[in-house]
Amino acid sequence: MSHAVTAPVVSSAGPRRAVGLLLLALAAALLVVQPTFRVVEAEVTAWVVGQFTDGRSNAAVDVIYFGIGTQDVHGIQITPMCSTVVLLVPLLALGGVLMLLGSVPFRRAAVALLGALAIAVACNVIRYVGSSVALQRWGTAGFDVVHEYVGSLFVIFGFAGAVLLQVVVSVRGRRRGTAPDRTRGPGARRADGRARRADGGPRRAGTEHAAGAGAGVGVRRAGRRRA
Repeated sequence: MSHAVTAPVVSSAGPRRAVGLLLLALAAALLVVQPTFRVVEAEVTAWVVGQFTDGRSNAAVDVIYFGIGTQDVHGIQITPMCSTVVLLVPLLALGGVLMLLGSVPFRRAAVALLGALAIAVACNVIRYVGSSVALQRWGTAGFDVVHEYVGSLFVIFGFAGAVLLQVVVSVRGRRRGTAPDRTRGPGARRADGRARRADGGPRRAGTEHAAGAGAGVGVRRAGRRRA
């Protein structure tokens, strides 16, 4: 005699919760290590700026130098408020919250978070590049316009788009209704099905009995159908 063996179902709630808490912890850690992060950010941004400005570029601590080897060498300091950290922290925190929500699919939330982070980083780097080019071409006046106004608006709209992307992509695949109980084995589900069929059995039997009753009942039913 053989019996069906129900395979254990591994819940994904544990890993999801762990990833969500990890993202929240990472957001908090970025605030603590922001000075070190800005040093690394300056190194990477200096290389990108050097592709669009005259001369060579380099970084010292949190200052980006460009135009090295030309008559004018300029430097831009990455301040705490202009650092990419201020964009990454809320996105990571939002990603952690979405991960902790069991109704949001894990894969969609992860893809949305990666896309939002990429948009935020790209927007801020473009702002640095535009500010550097403006400073080298048009001096301090050009730098002020691009960095303070055009660049700031660009980053604000980019960040808003990143947040919108993260929320829409994550919530769009949200599971609706009550999810089926996957922790129950097929044997239990078959038993439930038999119980439901058993509940419907007497009603069907009663209908068949009524249909096979006397001719008078059949005539009255026929009369009601014609009316």
